[in-house]
Amino acid sequence: MEKRHHDKKLGLALIGLGHYATDCVAAGLEDSQYWDLTAIVTGSKEKIPAWQERWKIRDDRVFSYENFDLIKDCQDIDAVYICLPNSMHADFTVRAAKAGKHVIVEKPIAIRIEEAEQMIAACEAARVKLAVGYRLRFNSLHQEISGGGPW
Repeated sequence: MEKRHHDKKLGLALIGLGHYATDCVAAGLEDSQYWDLTAIVTGSKEKIPAWQERWKIRDDRVFSYENFDLIKDCQDIDAVYICLPNSMHADFTVRAAKAGKHVIVEKPIAIRIEEAEQMIAACEAARVKLAVGYRLRFNSLHQEISGGGPW
């Protein structure tokens, strides 16, 4: 492993355990030298055992949508990755920011401009980072459509 500015991997809570979280995000985390999946947030209790077994997630790091705000007390969670329906992005981004956690949210950032502005303001107020998980920025077709470069 390359030397970084710190020796500890960042702890990530994955919010929403659907197809994208399971087959894309979690799969990408398997060999990550930067992230540890330390918590999950789900509305589907039946998914919990498989996630706990695969990722060695402790019982006290499994959250529901209702008790999600308890992550504020978890020092081993540095950031959250929101893989929820678009209509839920704003609520969970604001809640994560209030909990002092950095946020990665899947595209689109929100369903209304006002929600996106609220998300940005909440993260700025909490002094946490906000990123949109958009992986096609450097795709050749997207660059051609956008005039040759990333936005």
